[in-house]
Amino acid sequence: MQGIGKAITAVAALGAVGGISIGSYYALNNSQNIKGRLEEEKFTVLTSSSALIDWTAVLNKYKQEQTNTFTGKADAGNNVNEDYLQSKCSKILNNKSDDTNNYKLAKRWCVKEETINAILQKRGYTVLSTTEAKSEEVPAWEANLKELQKDTNKFKAIKDNINKIQKSENITALKEGCNLLQTGTIKTTDGKFEENIKLASQWCSSKKKDGK
Repeated sequence: MQGIGKAITAVAALGAVGGISIGSYYALNNSQNIKGRLEEEKFTVLTSSSALIDWTAVLNKYKQEQTNTFTGKADAGNNVNEDYLQSKCSKILNNKSDDTNNYKLAKRWCVKEETINAILQKRGYTVLSTTEAKSEEVPAWEANLKELQKDTNKFKAIKDNINKIQKSENITALKEGCNLLQTGTIKTTDGKFEENIKLASQWCSSKKKDGK
């Protein structure tokens, strides 16, 4: 019990400094399996009882992939069907959460296909509008911009468009960068999902207070 208390204290301390990322949490607690980790991260894990249509949506994208598959190469033979995918997923979902390679495969091919926006919203974020001028979102854009200006390399696609003088122009540049992330269309099965959701959570959204 004393060890658990120390771990909780450590997590609380990190959170007080400025928030603890999901990755940091799992660095402290790797006892959970991949399925549990994905559920904590608000993905909907597919199982044998999931709707066939959800498996089929993932399967269609899986058969188009050339490298990031369960075999490490194009995997679209006649035997590659929903049952095949389900079998592969069932074998890795119970692996430890720090099994990085299988975790990445499961995150892409063993969860319901959803957009970046959908996942962020389930994590308690408000995705800021890049097309409408919403006065209530101005403080969030300004806060994100201020943080980004400390190190523009964290959003390389727009780093050359951000300066330290014109706030309105900088916010416009930030919105344009966020729009490029295609958070409303890129889904969990897309190779760009991981990088884009990371950028979107940092620079294109705001955390809801009290999860509301």
